[in-house]
Amino acid sequence: MHPSVPEDIEELLLRIDEQGTALGFWPLGENRPFAWRELDWKRGGDLEGARRDVRHMLELMESGRAAEIAVDPVTKRPLASQ
Repeated sequence: MHPSVPEDIEELLLRIDEQGTALGFWPLGENRPFAWRELDWKRGGDLEGARRDVRHMLELMESGRAAEIAVDPVTKRPLASQ
């Protein structure tokens, strides 16, 4: 069995993916800001931090501020800073 993130975090990530792709971003793909933390979450590490940060990302996306958190795949900097 492969480790996975808790169901509540998974649901938030799916909502982020839906929102992002509708906006032309790939928040769980090339524009993901959390890539380096996802393995830790799957192992049960920093789940409260994961919930906080994933909720924050979803809030930004739902308010039209996705570029503040989605990252450029080359520079790894938020798209809004470019």
